[in-house]
Amino acid sequence: MQADGWKDLDHLWFKLRKARRIAKKSAQAGISVPQGRGSYTLLSVTEGRGVLLTDGQAFGVEEGTIYVAEPGESITLLPEGEAAMELYMFHFDVMRDLGRDTAGDSRAELQPMPQAGKPLRIPPVSLSAMCRAAYGSMTGQSGLERFRSQFMFQELLHRVFNEWMAEPSDELNIALEHLRTYIEQHYYEPLSVKRLAGLSKISPRHLVQMFKDKYKVEPMEYVRSLRLQRRKTKTMTAGQA
Repeated sequence: MQADGWKDLDHLWFKLRKARRIAKKSAQAGISVPQGRGSYTLLSVTEGRGVLLTDGQAFGVEEGTIYVAEPGESITLLPEGEAAMELYMFHFDVMRDLGRDTAGDSRAELQPMPQAGKPLRIPPVSLSAMCRAAYGSMTGQSGLERFRSQFMFQELLHRVFNEWMAEPSDELNIALEHLRTYIEQHYYEPLSVKRLAGLSKISPRHLVQMFKDKYKVEPMEYVRSLRLQRRKTKTMTAGQA
């Protein structure tokens, strides 16, 4: 099913069933991805690169790659070289709420996942942050924290759907999306609204307003949030060493 048929998401809900993180300091052996029974699997590669083998397909992946597997589909990731590898797996269900019948019972039916079987790439900085948040909540000690993971996972799905449903003819949206990608890849460099405006060919005043309208945050606030997230990641990594 194409993403065009998924523009009306009001009656759909997504249930995260299980989350898993795999990290290898020297990824040489193949990584077999276990499937959840009857569930889809969203595979996110947040570090490293390799070749993804599925039922009848093989294609290259790198950090920032997302792949949604059908229930029961076998997946094996073959890392390239000896570099570190990190990936997240989220097993989830897709349902459609059919409302209530005459007896007052809620009814739902399983739905196909759009674009399953097709790789998608998202800037790795934001993908890593979203995956870490959803996984961290899902594996939390309290029921309240695990409840929160459903919302964190839906934030990840929101980004995925946004990429799938992008209108290729909308030049302004494409320019803003390219600018966001640039920020996510160069946030550690000296950035300013003037520099970003020059890259996007949009006046500084209009850039700030349009970026905020689309992403609910001003460009430089987004830069600061990515820098803060990076510092937190380094602190957590240093604490685990």
